[in-house]
Amino acid sequence: MPHLPRPTAIILLALSAAPLAPGLAHADVFDIGFSETGLPGAGAGVNLLSLPQGDVGLSSGTVSLTSGLSMTLATAPGQGIVQGNSTNNYAEPVSGGTVANPQYYTAPYLSVGNATYNNGTGTVPSTITLNFTSPEKYLGALWGSVDTTNTIQFYSNGALVGTVTGSTLQQTTGSTAANGSQAFGGSYYTLLNDSTGTFDTVVLTNTGTPSFEIANLQYSANEVTVPEPSSLALLATGLIGLLIVRRRRAVADGESAREASKAGLRPDPQRGHAPLIPQT
Repeated sequence: MPHLPRPTAIILLALSAAPLAPGLAHADVFDIGFSETGLPGAGAGVNLLSLPQGDVGLSSGTVSLTSGLSMTLATAPGQGIVQGNSTNNYAEPVSGGTVANPQYYTAPYLSVGNATYNNGTGTVPSTITLNFTSPEKYLGALWGSVDTTNTIQFYSNGALVGTVTGSTLQQTTGSTAANGSQAFGGSYYTLLNDSTGTFDTVVLTNTGTPSFEIANLQYSANEVTVPEPSSLALLATGLIGLLIVRRRRAVADGESAREASKAGLRPDPQRGHAPLIPQT
């Protein structure tokens, strides 16, 4: 597993009387982490999902990807399984590099597109659904040009058990990038663990304009450890929560400043304030 950074941690604690959101049978607790260096590699029960080059251009229908996973596409033509960049439609996620020289994801990836599209019989929601044949606990991905309107829903036996949005991810990372930024710092390697249950279906949706791009998918029946504090305990969206922001870097900087003061040194005012962004 690559080294995981020590970003800001955000904890959402449910109030005991918090009601469930409509359609939410029960709320699983999801640990959300992000990495500067990438996702864990294959092994130790982690399954990597590679989208076949020959499937680029598919926007509807069901595709069998592995013995344990199929994918149902319900998107507008030109969305679904894509590659590269298409103006006003989708943009390849930033996978690493630097601000001056970003590196982009070059393999096929998924793009949901607009919130709705016309399937020939009427206007319907745009969705990409991952159908697992067995219960899973972990989903990892490179979440591209994060928009607040991007949404990942987790289901178990047909019941909605959790929702993670682009807004949640932006809060988690403490991102200062513009919403939907296609520049360095707008995409994140994201690790999602269902710590109190399992899921067998994942639905990707987007409630705004283009798009929701997601790449480098992986999954596991086991939790993939994200060392503290690069994770957060998130009670599934729909619960009223108490937001607590712990800025570990700020604490560390404060301690360093006090030590520097004792030694008669002036601390660097810029230390610890750069936004967390994916790097190779």
